[in-house]
Amino acid sequence: MSRNRTRTGAPAQWSRRKFLGLAAGAATVAAAPRAVRAAAPPDVVVIGAGLAGLHAALLLEEQGATVRVLEGSGRIGGRMYTLDDVPTAPETGGTQVGQFYARVIDTAQRLGVGVVETPPGARFQGFAIHVNGELVAPAQWAASSANRLPEADRRTPPSGLLPGYLGRANPLRALDDWQKPEFARFDVPADEFLKAQGASPEALRLMGNNLNANTLPALSALGLMRSVAIVMAGPQPSKQYEIAGGSARLPEAMAKALKGGVDLRQRVTAIRSRGDSVEVRTADGFRHRARYAVVTIPFSVLRDVALYPAPTALQAEAISSLPYTRITQVHMSARRPFWEDGLPPSMWTDTALGRLFALGTAQNGGHGLVVWVTGPNADALDSRPEAEVATWVKAALKRLRPSTNGEFDVHRVVSWQKNPYQRGAYYHWAPGQVQRLAPHVATPLDRIHFAGEHTAKLMSGMEGAMESGERAALEVLERL
Repeated sequence: MSRNRTRTGAPAQWSRRKFLGLAAGAATVAAAPRAVRAAAPPDVVVIGAGLAGLHAALLLEEQGATVRVLEGSGRIGGRMYTLDDVPTAPETGGTQVGQFYARVIDTAQRLGVGVVETPPGARFQGFAIHVNGELVAPAQWAASSANRLPEADRRTPPSGLLPGYLGRANPLRALDDWQKPEFARFDVPADEFLKAQGASPEALRLMGNNLNANTLPALSALGLMRSVAIVMAGPQPSKQYEIAGGSARLPEAMAKALKGGVDLRQRVTAIRSRGDSVEVRTADGFRHRARYAVVTIPFSVLRDVALYPAPTALQAEAISSLPYTRITQVHMSARRPFWEDGLPPSMWTDTALGRLFALGTAQNGGHGLVVWVTGPNADALDSRPEAEVATWVKAALKRLRPSTNGEFDVHRVVSWQKNPYQRGAYYHWAPGQVQRLAPHVATPLDRIHFAGEHTAKLMSGMEGAMESGERAALEVLERL
């Protein structure tokens, strides 16, 4: 079957200088007249309705191109996912808006979505620590018998070890330093780099627990350094912001602003560029045609999509091997304030339970909580039926922190790696991949262009996604 959509009229005249002037900095784009949607193929089909795809689509429309967005799942937003049907409406994906997320903030403001500074009382207030079988208050960690770190590290809580080691040894200063050849020597396994910095076996063990990746040996030290450089850019301590009403409100507003709209439940199985058009095939049998395509879906999903022409060898290697962090979350609420034991409500453990985070106002008496498990421990949790996961989590919390007495209501278990449209929470670089593969992830295949946080050069997270969508939109506009 074939679904053809088109416009009347040609795209508005523009130049590279004009577009860059409109998109630079806060990505402010003047409202150009939008083409009227008609019945012929659009100029561009965008695959993926996350921030990257929606931002690219808005920029293309604002320059007069006709656009259609295809989304495989049944909702807008990708990894911007607010659990609106769970008490306290927690975030399971993107949460914090950084102080330099100019595109995110500007887009939200233009679309009437609130961006509010996170008040100090609602910010994260630290962890109770459960390590080596003992529950320890943060203030007692340095002198605790559970603390088996060497003297140089004893005053650092487990959650601070990795950023501490990286912060002291990070040579990256500019946001684009990570791809420069002079830093290629750091594109090595993170555990090897940390050992060379003097990290003890116990420090390495703790740093490998609750990693925002899968394992230290499978993580590039250079990729970690890049993340730290982004976090440390600008004044410290940095300001924190959030989307009013939940992170999902931003992509929802972006989708609503599109003239071409979004087709949901359109899982893409093949993308073919030939002649003067691109054909996108979906699992339901439709064939969508356009002059160009912007593909924003994660490589973890793209590796099962047929591409023609075939990617280059290095790009194909990136698509097939780029790692994505495995994260399983158990969203809960406490039936009573168990933190009356005098410890922070959040807890960091060296057990299979991972971390317990109090959400938002939980630090001031609210009861929203999430257990956050990564890597191999997430795999183990995913092997259990969901009802068994709830029972296991409550029993583990009661054992590790008796004041909880296991008195939780479990509302939702979210496994990003089991989500067929994500297959992981976010990408990271494996050792050797930064210098070898990063320059090739966004190389266009004839009329097929690529975006997504994994293709961003400067920023990560929400802003990285928008940065990549802006770059892909400009590439296409130069060809229309």
